[in-house]
Amino acid sequence: MVLNIINGGILYEKNKYYEIHKSNMNTQIIINLFLVCLVILLEVISAIKRKEKWLLSIPTITWMIHSLIFYSLKPLIKNNMFVNEWSQALRTHGYITMLSLGLYRYLHYREPKKKRGEK
Repeated sequence: MVLNIINGGILYEKNKYYEIHKSNMNTQIIINLFLVCLVILLEVISAIKRKEKWLLSIPTITWMIHSLIFYSLKPLIKNNMFVNEWSQALRTHGYITMLSLGLYRYLHYREPKKKRGEK
């Protein structure tokens, strides 16, 4: 029996820890895939209902499709460094998407400047 010391002296059998970790990862991937599909569905419905603002759905849908591809392929990829770099790229994609939508909202919905003398 081979034991590993992990996280502050907790002992696990090596194979058992791997199975628990793999099971947790699969659950996490399933939850993420479900949430990504839900966001895509909501964004498509929103784009259909608000036809004048359908362009606002494109960045989020693009980000979610990127996430869908990542989480679908993650279990198949054996190179952890590649998965880590792709995960970082996905996170950066999300930051850029949120920044662009926030900037649009700030510029589009801000109050017009008041002229001198107006209250």
